[in-house]
Amino acid sequence: MVESQDLVRAGARWCVGNGQSISVLKDQWLSKESNPWVISTHPALVDVTVANLLSMDGSSWDYEIIVDLFEVRDQTFCSIPLSFSAATDQLFWSFKNSDIYTVKSGYNFLQKQKTNCFDDETAAFWCKLWKFQKSCWNRVGIGTNVTPRTGFLDWCRNVLQQATSDQLCTMATICWAVWGARSDLVWKGKSVQPENIVGFAKKYLDQWKNARQSDFDTSLSAFQAGDESEHCCPPHGDSIKINVDAVLFEGCRSYGFGCVARDSNRLLIEGRTILVYGVVEPVLAEVLEIKEALSWVKEAKWQNVMLESDCLCAVQAIRSSLDMNSTFGLIVKDCKSLLASLTNVFIFFVKRSANLVAHNFAKAAILFPDCRFSLEHVPTNLLLCLVTEVSR
Repeated sequence: MVESQDLVRAGARWCVGNGQSISVLKDQWLSKESNPWVISTHPALVDVTVANLLSMDGSSWDYEIIVDLFEVRDQTFCSIPLSFSAATDQLFWSFKNSDIYTVKSGYNFLQKQKTNCFDDETAAFWCKLWKFQKSCWNRVGIGTNVTPRTGFLDWCRNVLQQATSDQLCTMATICWAVWGARSDLVWKGKSVQPENIVGFAKKYLDQWKNARQSDFDTSLSAFQAGDESEHCCPPHGDSIKINVDAVLFEGCRSYGFGCVARDSNRLLIEGRTILVYGVVEPVLAEVLEIKEALSWVKEAKWQNVMLESDCLCAVQAIRSSLDMNSTFGLIVKDCKSLLASLTNVFIFFVKRSANLVAHNFAKAAILFPDCRFSLEHVPTNLLLCLVTEVSR
């Protein structure tokens, strides 16, 4: 117990509620894994709590104060979403989605610190890997260098001996995604760009890890009737189907939401594209998107709604009774609160193939930030994906 105190302190983070219990300079509350402390040294920040950085009603950050007092590196905390259901600040374990410390998560954290194996570095490595020459790609199957006159098994053995565990997971997922793209080209005549393959593989692997590591309910019983659809099907009768997705724009330090509401004839009722500035984890972006969609349903006073997301971790968390104190957990609570206030609104998990229209809307958020589209005013590129899905 005594020996593990330093480990627990290293992984503990404050989740911002009303901000009154968190010291700006003395507590770990930033989302940065390597250094969660504020490094700004403005005299006005001494003995100040996070509550002083919020608007009068506590619903948003006071950007004018933040720009004046904080260095650019620290200003990124403005991307921390605030929950309308949070009353007090809470401590949580930051290296597990359920926020609960386990021996396994503590061990994994120590191993990660020991090997300096960071997810960002691994992701950057594989993104660069796709730029290798075509001849190299054809030779080895996944796009890496190989010694002349050696076979695939020789190369594979060499990679297995040198790669980190994270690199091996990424490699396996990309190989799987490449084979799927190959099958689409052969059997459906549909080509996929390398960057889209990498993006799909990274998101799929991230969701797989979250689902494996979560304490929500990863058994087969976690799936409900209506889950795991591979194709987008119209709702029944007077019901409304809403598909949602989130996309990270890493180069622009922002992320986009796509929401698409359709009727039983698959006709568009309304589509939305939302651009949010800030850097968040993929799973947090996904649950924020679900919250945005539920708020939209409440605003429109819709009933009998099927909301579909391809983020299993977010759907599991909303269905779970587990109480979480992290930012992710607070947004999940907001989603549960919104669901309780709505009539006949249900959330389902679907495969990526059933959520392509929402994904295209989310990608378009960088071009059409904070826009709403009726069927008559949909941009041509988004109209095309709507028509394509109807014709399937």
